[in-house]
This record gives sequence, structure tokens and C-alpha cells, in this order.
Amino acid sequence: MINENNKGYTLLFAIIVSAMVLSIATFILSVSRKQFILTSAARESTLAIYAADSGIQCAVMGYQEGLFSTTTQFIITCEGQVYFPQPQELDGSTALALGLNASESVITTSELPLTIGLGCAMITIIDGRESAAPNRHKVIIESRGYNIYDDENSNIICPKKTPRTEERAIRLIYND
Repeated sequence: MINENNKGYTLLFAIIVSAMVLSIATFILSVSRKQFILTSAARESTLAIYAADSGIQCAVMGYQEGLFSTTTQFIITCEGQVYFPQPQELDGSTALALGLNASESVITTSELPLTIGLGCAMITIIDGRESAAPNRHKVIIESRGYNIYDDENSNIICPKKTPRTEERAIRLIYND
């Protein structure tokens, strides 16, 4: 004799097992997706910091070789390319924030994009006199590295503005 109350038990059991397997698969997929995003972000961040480091090395080599100063044209040689950034005057509030004397010293800054491997770097060179000690020379070199750049018609656009763009910066301060 078959008990009428047991009808559909197998179907209910199959639905519960299927729901559990689907839930576990969804959880694993969600975790895997998040791990993939974090890994990609770490890779892109590494490219950006390497670009910043390469940019700062190019600028430091130029500084140590005496290739740039406030009185002459800046020249930076990096990865076989020669760059001639144009000096520009730095505004007074930025100079004071950096500890430079805005009124008595010649302060120049120059931003120049360098393509480095897969990424690029924007180098800023600020040259002036310290506000606390006007007879001391101060040079600030900052390199902002980016993981991606755009090369439209041989015109470097650094950085390329995308949601994937990562920026990392390194700043060196020289006091003479």
C-alpha cells in the first residue's frame, strides 16, 4: 500500500538540492569576480608606480648631470628620447605651500609627459629658494605615474582618462 502523503517528496528534495548547488555556485562566482577585480587593480597600480619611478629616475639623472636649471632650458633624456619641457612661473600660494619664497626667488615649474613602457609619467620640476632660508636652493621633483596613455597622431596624452586609470606619485626634495 502506497502512502498518499509521500507524493512529491522526490521533487521537493530535487528542488532543494538544486537551489543549494545554485547558491554555492553563485557565491563562488561572486568571490572569483571580486578577486579578479582586485588582482587587475593591483597589476594596474604596479604599472603606475613603475612609471612614476622611471620618470623620477630620468629627472634625477638630468638633475645630477646638471642638465636643467632656472637659467637654462630644461633637458631630460629618458629611454633614448630627449625632452625639452618649457619652464612656467609658479603661483605664489603653491610656492608658499611648498616652503618656497614666492617673492624673492625665481621659481619655475615644468610638466612633461614621458612614455615609459605601457604607462606614462608626468614630471613636475619646481626650482626656487627656501622661504625659511633664502640663501638655500630647493628643487622639488615630482613624478606622477599612470598605467595607461593615449597616443593619438603621435601626440602623447598622459594620462588617458578611463575608469581603469591608476595614478601613483613619487616626490623628491633636494636642498642645496
